[in-house]
Amino acid sequence: MMLTARGGEYDELQGLQGGADDYIAKPFSTPVLLARMESVLRRSGLEKVETIELGGIVLTPEQQKVEVDRKPLELTRREFALLHFFMSHAGILLSRSKLLEQVWGYDFEGDERTVDTHVKNLRVKLGEKSVYLHTVYRMGYKFEVVP
Repeated sequence: MMLTARGGEYDELQGLQGGADDYIAKPFSTPVLLARMESVLRRSGLEKVETIELGGIVLTPEQQKVEVDRKPLELTRREFALLHFFMSHAGILLSRSKLLEQVWGYDFEGDERTVDTHVKNLRVKLGEKSVYLHTVYRMGYKFEVVP
């Protein structure tokens, strides 16, 4: 999606042919922008997920809420984002650098080992359910519910 001050037909054509899903020139209204963003997300298949349920853990992204065996679990924002990313990518090996990029952001300038600290804290809070969070030696982590 491109937001730009260039509103000419040629500019819009160049943007769309260059790969943009949508092109919005200034001035634009916030409600229209939000509606177009929702439309792009629907088309891409990345719509908001109501809840994610795995192995007795229920995560509701829109409410920033987690329950373990129907009991609320208090997490920091970063722990919530980390658990959300793990559960959204269950069964997939995730490197520390991938987790930093996706959960902390591209501009994070700290040590990769900060992931280990947050995973350790998350495991403590998950209690018995921490068995779903596997360390893959020298590779990263994998969230996997094994029956």
